[in-house]
Amino acid sequence: LREKLGLGGDAEWEDELIGEWDEEAAAAKAAAAEEEGIEEDVDEEASKAAVLKALEEYYKLDYEQDIGGLKCRFNYREVDKEDFGLKPEEVLSMEDKELNDLVGMRLLAPYREDGWRLKKQRFKVAAALGPKRRAQAELAVWHDKRKEAKRERQKEKKAAAREGGVKKAETGVPVAGKKVKVT
Repeated sequence: LREKLGLGGDAEWEDELIGEWDEEAAAAKAAAAEEEGIEEDVDEEASKAAVLKALEEYYKLDYEQDIGGLKCRFNYREVDKEDFGLKPEEVLSMEDKELNDLVGMRLLAPYREDGWRLKKQRFKVAAALGPKRRAQAELAVWHDKRKEAKRERQKEKKAAAREGGVKKAETGVPVAGKKVKVT
């Protein structure tokens, strides 16, 4: 580069630094080394095969993401489903503190290889979720459903009040202080 600009310099060193490389330059370098009596133990075919294999592996990766401005590719790791004996309703109804007490995040680290710790934790969760705990979780789910039903009834009341205070006769639910007769 410096030589091209007329500043002088070592073109070979700059090409190596920049990464410019082609087959002609490699052949010329090998011929020069052969003339000097130096034999290089470089197998071109093997190095090209290694590069192609690395590129193939790179493009097989599942996911690409920008991390700190750099594009990174990585494989997702296959893991077994682990519910620790909890039902989805129980997980959703419990507080974060309760869930962390039962199953700490340190045990759920995706890079951890210690499967035996997870098995021990599963037994701990099963013991902690005795009949009393399960009843509490089910009660919390029941309360959530009841609150949702109450909200729906309130929405219906407001809609009926806007329509003139009369509701469909088949429900028999008092609306806006009036009772509707079911016939």
